[in-house]
Amino acid sequence: MARAGHLRSLLSFDRTDLEFLLLLSSGWDQVDLRPRQLASRRVALIDLAGDPELTLATSIAAAAASVEVFPLPEPLAGDPGRGVQAVADAFDAVLLADPEGRLEAWYEQEHLPVVNLVGPSGSPLDVIGHMHQRLRSGGRLRGTSVLWQGEPAPALTSWVEATGDLPIHVTQVGGGTSIPRAFLARLRSEGQAGRFERASSAPDPVHIDARAPLSIRTRACAIAAALEFGLHTS
Repeated sequence: MARAGHLRSLLSFDRTDLEFLLLLSSGWDQVDLRPRQLASRRVALIDLAGDPELTLATSIAAAAASVEVFPLPEPLAGDPGRGVQAVADAFDAVLLADPEGRLEAWYEQEHLPVVNLVGPSGSPLDVIGHMHQRLRSGGRLRGTSVLWQGEPAPALTSWVEATGDLPIHVTQVGGGTSIPRAFLARLRSEGQAGRFERASSAPDPVHIDARAPLSIRTRACAIAAALEFGLHTS
């Protein structure tokens, strides 16, 4: 794990961790995300995404996981160097939705685990959500074909990271290049379990359309899994 158990990217985990996150997502799906007890943990939310569905999914996930979520006031959210000790005294973790990367400094502190809901370094829970859907529908992990169409985005980075430990095939069709060759070479040198390639046409079959929107429920399952994992392993 990275500093303070941050879930910043899928590179923070090995295959066992990733499979455990998928198992936790499945577990939350089976219990229907219903709260089972009073909140026993407190989490600070820094939400700069302006995504109402993400906000709702986060609220559902937190309630199910017996976690109380508090939006963090701007003076504390915007200056982790100054506010982190006060936040650490009151909270167990931070949920960070920061699409433009204005608050990346939160990942540099070692007091609280930070869960990346969305950010420039990737969208790891998007991958967990899509893979959970694949397994829920009866599909297998090994050999899963993932299609990314069009211009790259942070979520594509997360999909490429996933090929390091998961036996999946990610294909980008169209759009520009955003994945550094040095990073791809590093994945291969470390025994990449899957593969990533750019192609002129979509593979056949396609099991996951990586740009298809996830349901609020699926996003909530992935967030609840991340909360459970982060709060109990950090």
